[in-house]
Amino acid sequence: MQAEGLELMQLILKEKRVARVGSLKVLDFATTRCPPACERWVDLTGLKQLFAIFMGKSKVHQQCTSVTFCFGQDHSA
Repeated sequence: MQAEGLELMQLILKEKRVARVGSLKVLDFATTRCPPACERWVDLTGLKQLFAIFMGKSKVHQQCTSVTFCFGQDHSA
């Protein structure tokens, strides 16, 4: 019952919902200082979705600010 939030965040990342950026923030908070949550995330094969997002194969639509990261946007200009 305690780790159901990780499954929910994985579903949000898979289905490319609007709340995707929020789910990344929740995952960051949940796994920062909790090794059991990190192990559970690896067991769920959640790294597959994260690597796709960070490598640019999956787009996260968000306006760029100085505080947040911009995924999938080219900043070479």
